[in-house]
Amino acid sequence: MFGGVIGLDLGHTSLKLALCRRSLTGRVSVTSIEQALPAPEQAEAAPPSLPAALRELFQSHRLTGLPVVSALPGQSLLWRTLVLPFDDPAKVARVVPSEVENLLPFPLDELALAYRLFPEPVGKAARAGRSCTVLVAAVQKKDLRGHLDLLAEAGIRPVGVVPDGMALWSACAASVPLEDGQAHALIDLGATHTTVCVCHATAPPMLRAVDLGGWHLPGIPAATAPVEDAFEKGPGALFLDALVHELRLVFHAYEAQVKHPVVTVCLTGGAAQLPGLRDALNRRLGCDIRTPPHDPRFSIAHGLATAPARVRAASLLDFSAAAPLDAQRVHSRQRVRRLAAGLAAIVLLAAGDVGVRYYVKETRYQGLKQELRQRLLGQFPDAPVVDPLSQMKTALADATQQLRLLGADDPLVLPLLADLSRRLATEAPLQMHGLVVERRSIQLEAETNSFESVDVIKRALARAYGGGAVQTSDVRASAGPGRVAFKATIVPPASVE
Repeated sequence: MFGGVIGLDLGHTSLKLALCRRSLTGRVSVTSIEQALPAPEQAEAAPPSLPAALRELFQSHRLTGLPVVSALPGQSLLWRTLVLPFDDPAKVARVVPSEVENLLPFPLDELALAYRLFPEPVGKAARAGRSCTVLVAAVQKKDLRGHLDLLAEAGIRPVGVVPDGMALWSACAASVPLEDGQAHALIDLGATHTTVCVCHATAPPMLRAVDLGGWHLPGIPAATAPVEDAFEKGPGALFLDALVHELRLVFHAYEAQVKHPVVTVCLTGGAAQLPGLRDALNRRLGCDIRTPPHDPRFSIAHGLATAPARVRAASLLDFSAAAPLDAQRVHSRQRVRRLAAGLAAIVLLAAGDVGVRYYVKETRYQGLKQELRQRLLGQFPDAPVVDPLSQMKTALADATQQLRLLGADDPLVLPLLADLSRRLATEAPLQMHGLVVERRSIQLEAETNSFESVDVIKRALARAYGGGAVQTSDVRASAGPGRVAFKATIVPPASVE
């Protein structure tokens, strides 16, 4: 089974949800859950602590994170039907707002719209591909925003927001035979209002919300008390007369459109289980009163959960895409925060991974280094084991001492040669060919113009380096007239023992 989809019906007396799971073989499993709510002081008021109850319900049944489709109460909805001479979805999307604007009591910028296309206009034979009927639902953005904010306070962001009448139609249409030539009614009797959906096989449904519910029944016993004549006299009869009057108005309006009578009524809702109500409605309406195969209390939740996403978006008037901009911004900010938190977690994990890898490799390197030292000492006990850093420091000290032999700190050889030539230029002509600076001596190879100049240069070198020892060797006449080559070794005074 997959994770599933949750259909959520927010009532005034209880929270009802249906969890629909589909297997790879196509088998559908529906689980229904109900949680009672403390009754508010007035029927029009919202139940107290509804977000907290929602959060507790989802956490206790481990439903957090599953996609949720919520039912929008019918009292806040406005329904209109349009007949258009074309059925192109793109044209319909552009035309619907302007066509329905004059039919609504509120400015268009204060409303969120959802609609569904039907292939034939009501009561007329349609020419295929030329006309369509559009069922339009409108809700004030403040009501839609309040619904979404209530869910957001409970940590729920619904993937769909569907009118309760369309959810009822989706849940009960399969249990009612929609035969051509007959109209059928779906009635959900709740605590504060009654949702009515009248449908036909070839026409759009008519949806209405009647402000009569179980709370308008003072003196009616609980559903567990089998009182047969509760709706024949007293408050029960007054309530039923008012409800039947509203139902007949809806039935007659729909029958005038489709030219077919309402013959079947599917009764759902929590208040529909009151004893004697089904028989009383049957006598007054003269219709076949039925109940759905599932628990009638969960009809709306079942309709939300069992409709696939593509069917819900195309057929059930999903308001989630028409959510107010500020609600969308809130959800966008939440998504950005979650994305930023996820990126920060990824960066921290990556940094931790790099740190661990470096620590492991450094530990391994130090271990191998220590092991090699131990083996070297085992084979050569008298061999010195010097750290590489100490070796580099020793080499640098040697190079510095060699440079100081020439009285300079510049590691470049050419400046040293230039300095040496300037010192000796006044004594005798000198042309340098090579210079070797060792730890305790300086060796140079040069040419001058005569053998006497070699002695002059030797004395000048001794004076230049503080009277150090200077030895000449390999003095010879070079190729060409007036050229004598020689080599000189200079041992500065600090190096003379």
